[in-house]
Amino acid sequence: MIFFRGHYERVARAAAFVTAALFCLGASSSAAETAVFRFLRSAVSPRHIAMGEISSSFAPEPLGVAQNPSLAALTKSREFAFAGASRFDGAAVDFAAAGVLRDFRQGGSAVGFTMNLMTSSHERTLAPASPGSYLFTDAGGFTTYSSAVGGFYSARVQDTTYFGVSGKVIAEKLYSESNSGAAADVALMEMVNANSLFCLGARNVGASFAPAGYALPTSAYISILAKNPGAAVAVEAESDMQGFAEGKLGAEIPVGRTFDIRFGFRHPFKEYDTGDFVLSRVSAGFGLKLDGLYFDYAWQPRGDLGSSHIVSVRKKL
Repeated sequence: MIFFRGHYERVARAAAFVTAALFCLGASSSAAETAVFRFLRSAVSPRHIAMGEISSSFAPEPLGVAQNPSLAALTKSREFAFAGASRFDGAAVDFAAAGVLRDFRQGGSAVGFTMNLMTSSHERTLAPASPGSYLFTDAGGFTTYSSAVGGFYSARVQDTTYFGVSGKVIAEKLYSESNSGAAADVALMEMVNANSLFCLGARNVGASFAPAGYALPTSAYISILAKNPGAAVAVEAESDMQGFAEGKLGAEIPVGRTFDIRFGFRHPFKEYDTGDFVLSRVSAGFGLKLDGLYFDYAWQPRGDLGSSHIVSVRKKL
């Protein structure tokens, strides 16, 4: 209770906002369990992935803003970032880019763009056995892709309260099916003080995909972040409308002025039945600043599926 002292009214408004967003979605799309479009729940920033896919940060960068649009309020310069990932022992390759085109100091708002493309070409994959349950199968050679392109906007709404929204157009081919649609992410951030903040948000708010009518993996989350000179630690709870929930813990420890070590732990309260995949809960990585460039790396194991290696480069403009 001490953490939120003096912020009750803003917390209530934020909670009502996120609840209303999820209620509107629940009236328009099915809550049936579907495993397609799960990539929409995945972070694209190595920094956030290494910290257990936590959605908050004291030092936001464009790929992280793509995950939580309210973080754009903390940007202090225009910058651009791109990332590449080898997922599942090289079977999938992920490319992502994002940029803050107008920073928060100009006009009291920040705007930017995001894009994400993941392709995979392999023979052994996860195939649906029943709703919510996937099995390994040898399906023969095939290629799948997932892509999303959009933009974000963030602004201060009152004192230390910030609002962010992003929209995206999504296309995906899974097995023999091709689908498309649109979705939005919304978030509110409260700066409690210089060393602590919390965020409330909802991801992938939108209609079902056409023509198959798959429900989007819409989720709501709350994250709390605190820091001191030695480390930043964050906790987060996230749950989606398909019944999948998880708790997350992440930490970032600076080593000198140019190097950071990061690690995270994710505990799923419900997960697809994919063997060792259920036990793949850890992540780790580092960040390096070198001659005006920022390099970030994350390692994320996924059991029998293999590991993901994600690298990004960002540059202030």
